[in-house]
Amino acid sequence: MKRAKTQTKAKVQEKTQAKIKAQTKTKSQNKARLTKEEFLQLLHEAGFKTKKEFAEFMGMHQMSVNNWGTGIEFPHYAKQLMNALINSKRYEDLCKANSLIRENERLKREVLALQEKNKSLEKEMKNLTKKCRDNMMDNFMEFLKKENMGEQ
Repeated sequence: MKRAKTQTKAKVQEKTQAKIKAQTKTKSQNKARLTKEEFLQLLHEAGFKTKKEFAEFMGMHQMSVNNWGTGIEFPHYAKQLMNALINSKRYEDLCKANSLIRENERLKREVLALQEKNKSLEKEMKNLTKKCRDNMMDNFMEFLKKENMGEQ
């Protein structure tokens, strides 16, 4: 009886392991290998201009990266790595854009404040011009009175 249970348990474990192997094999077959064209596209999307630039970033020899896709398959992590770098670049670009938006908003507020100050200064200049003109007229009228008195 004990022996039958042990054999049944072993068969169940064997079947389970076989299923797991089959699933793993199917998953790896379904994963399409990265093509050279896809890699180059991802490379540029991640912001690298050349394979050499990417190799330097990774701390690898340039020939290692150059050999990928030419008889030597791309590493299994290449696609995930490139997608992570692309997402990182997009996040960086968004941060820069947000920074520019904030700077733009600050400059808009500064421009509005300067426009208000300009209006205030224009108003003050008009008042000063009017006062100056009035003062000049008063002085001129006083001068004319003195001239008229001097003639009499």
